[in-house]
Amino acid sequence: MIAKSGEDMFSQSSEDIKPERSQAETPYQGLIELQDAINYKLQRIAKEKGITTTSNSNFALTSDLAKRGTLDKHTASKLKTLIELNTLGLNSPEITHEQVTQMKRLFNNISF
Repeated sequence: MIAKSGEDMFSQSSEDIKPERSQAETPYQGLIELQDAINYKLQRIAKEKGITTTSNSNFALTSDLAKRGTLDKHTASKLKTLIELNTLGLNSPEITHEQVTQMKRLFNNISF
């Protein structure tokens, strides 16, 4: 996915991901896209490592991957913070496109 401001939702090193143009017309939709992007990347990492997980939330999946040593503690901590920010944004009618864009940048800057 590509945010409206043009930055990729996924790093360029992701070989099997073809970034799509963001379809978000509202900040809420942008947050849903971010939530889906996080989930997709976590699920892909688990699959690549041969890990079967029953975690339903991004937060739980991050914890599960960290416990197994697939994600280091620092990366897991940053990712959990972003997931919490995303959840707060989803529950805030005042969230702006710029704030969503900043959260997408944070996601792009987390190396995992």
